[in-house]
Amino acid sequence: NEWAAKKFVWVPDEHEGFVRGQVRQEQMDGQLLVDLENGKRVTIHKD
Repeated sequence: NEWAAKKFVWVPDEHEGFVRGQVRQEQMDGQLLVDLENGKRVTIHKD
């Protein structure tokens, strides 16, 4: 299953509601580096 294997997440977005993103890196402090399908890269908290 591509969703589970590539660690996709939904990230809140003020304009679109939520945007799908792919986790690129999990950091030691619980932050996730995520590439969004709209081309942006963001850092979010794992929770």
